[in-house]
Amino acid sequence: MKKFIALCFIALFFVTGCGNIKKNLPLGRYDYQSPVHGDLAIMIGQTASIKAVDAEYEALITPIGRKVYWSHDNGKYKGFVVSLRESTKGEGLICREFQHVITSFEPEKKLFSGKCMKEGNWK
Repeated sequence: MKKFIALCFIALFFVTGCGNIKKNLPLGRYDYQSPVHGDLAIMIGQTASIKAVDAEYEALITPIGRKVYWSHDNGKYKGFVVSLRESTKGEGLICREFQHVITSFEPEKKLFSGKCMKEGNWK
């Protein structure tokens, strides 16, 4: 019975898109996975997803607290990304936590993530 329940949760994980790794992602030029992926990326479309990911990348290199806005299709899909804090981790990694808010939906979709700079790339 425990195995059956575990298998159900694993199946649910992948069916809902939570297990989506680099599938339907328009971010080949970046070395990290955006929180804007899976079902959410499908809802807003590939071009809007690219704009959102571009804003994420820009937010990683702008001052903490500054919002980086993006929009697509005359504002049909829009949002912003803001870096919340920066820290240093082992091996001298510079890390940033950021929030991505997609304001096109009611209620707004809020996503959180963090990336670290390693060898000149955000990962």
